[in-house]
Amino acid sequence: MRLIKKGAEEAHIDAETVSFSEEQYLYYTKRAKVLEGILVDRMGYKPKTINDKLLLGIDRKIRE
Repeated sequence: MRLIKKGAEEAHIDAETVSFSEEQYLYYTKRAKVLEGILVDRMGYKPKTINDKLLLGIDRKIRE
């Protein structure tokens, strides 16, 4: 979040764009936290990274 604000000051980006960036950052951060919570509940641990490979592997195991 600090990078967005600091970058906006240095690059002279308007406040509307910064506000939109902040909203998007918060939205996707919340979604990631929910996904992490579900994975912790189901797997018993929080994976180091959550990417397509991990999610496809979990999906394959569920369907078997």
